[in-house]
Amino acid sequence: MNANPFTNQRFPATQSNSFFGGIFGELLLSNGSTSFVLKTQYSNFTTASVAIIESSKLPDEKTMSIRHSIHFSSSFFNVELIGFQRIIDQFGFGLGIGAGFPIKSDMDTRFTLISPQEAHFERDPNADSKGIPYSDDNRTIFVDNEDVANRQLFVKLGVRYGFQFDRISISPSLFYNLALNNATRQESFTMNVLQLEVDMGFGV
Repeated sequence: MNANPFTNQRFPATQSNSFFGGIFGELLLSNGSTSFVLKTQYSNFTTASVAIIESSKLPDEKTMSIRHSIHFSSSFFNVELIGFQRIIDQFGFGLGIGAGFPIKSDMDTRFTLISPQEAHFERDPNADSKGIPYSDDNRTIFVDNEDVANRQLFVKLGVRYGFQFDRISISPSLFYNLALNNATRQESFTMNVLQLEVDMGFGV
């Protein structure tokens, strides 16, 4: 049985937590209600997803099932440009664009045979030199895949409320980041992020 008889599999949506931190500068326009924010951030993202693949193309008409799982972890340097429009008092909405550049990425892909029990993967004769480990009597293959996209592009849409204390401002906000491209070059795998943050600014 070939090691990877399936390609372009779609994975179900999954949820995970990430953290981020950075600095920003804000330019307030003369109308007093519109501003532009430029942010630089460090962010870390970790997630895992599993797809069950089934096929009945075996000679004895048995159904073959394979568990295809991905574990993805990456840290990014992000640059964002956001426009804010104040609507009521200190409440407003924001729309922007951003790009994330991977600093360090790790992606582990594995294929595990679920059924039939007597089946196993056909072992690559050069597996050791290629660094492809097998386990469970050749029923599981681990693939270390570093083919992460060289940048992540996204659109930001959200709301913000500002609190002003003399020259110090504190602004909690909630944004949804919609990915414009896949996180990897080989899988249909995108990172859409619901981002809750608090900005602290100092007037000059």
